[in-house]
Amino acid sequence: MGSAGGEDLSALGSALLDRPPAPFVRRVAARVIDALTVLATLWAAIVMHLLWFFGDLSDRYQPEPWGRWFVTTVSYVTLWGIYEWAFLVHSKGQTPGKDIMKVRVTSTHGSPEISTAQAIGRWLPLGAVAMATKPLLVIVGLAVTSLPAVRDDRRTLLDVVARTRVVPYDRDHEDPSARRPKPRWRRRREAREARQASQETAGRPS
Repeated sequence: MGSAGGEDLSALGSALLDRPPAPFVRRVAARVIDALTVLATLWAAIVMHLLWFFGDLSDRYQPEPWGRWFVTTVSYVTLWGIYEWAFLVHSKGQTPGKDIMKVRVTSTHGSPEISTAQAIGRWLPLGAVAMATKPLLVIVGLAVTSLPAVRDDRRTLLDVVARTRVVPYDRDHEDPSARRPKPRWRRRREAREARQASQETAGRPS
């Protein structure tokens, strides 16, 4: 049983690696969605006073060059790192942003599943960039870590470091076990359209 599962994963890994790289625009869009999701989560936690100690820590720890933003920056980078690790390792290489943009991170060797070491390896360079205080450093850092390298497989520095690739992947169509139920409004619309089509068919002369 375990051998069959291993063979299935190896076959899936080979199939994913045979795909062309995911379009760069979709990768960037997925990254932006994830960054905003983490930011919104942190902001909501602060507003709801779930992080009641946040203000005291911000007043107590203000090292240069971050100043009062040090605690906020560290919290954001840490939360984003946990977010990336949790979804890449436990959600088949897809964060919510990657799921929306229909791309997936896959390993370049054997099983397509992402290990904890690979997830951390992908995140560390990006986390270091996120800690920068100068906008120019952030822009240059993102360009260096996120732009496709001059390689045939179009992998980025993050992919090379972690031995991963980002490929097109539509979970809803390719993974039946992960299919989500359709929203009620869509089911109603489809039922209404089906009734209309049936009535039109019944009204036509035979």
